[in-house]
Amino acid sequence: MDLSMPDAAEKLINNWVTGVLQTNLKPMKKVARMLHSHRRAIEYLFTPALTGRPDLSP
Repeated sequence: MDLSMPDAAEKLINNWVTGVLQTNLKPMKKVARMLHSHRRAIEYLFTPALTGRPDLSP
């Protein structure tokens, strides 16, 4: 199965967050929760520019 970049980013974030939340690493859990709360914005960065997303490159 070939995932699009936003789908791949979503899967990566979800898998990482799930794994971290099952540990006892409190600082990493804080990062995981932050990434989870901002996941839509992160996925947006992986959306190809052809979909009408403005180019955010420097």
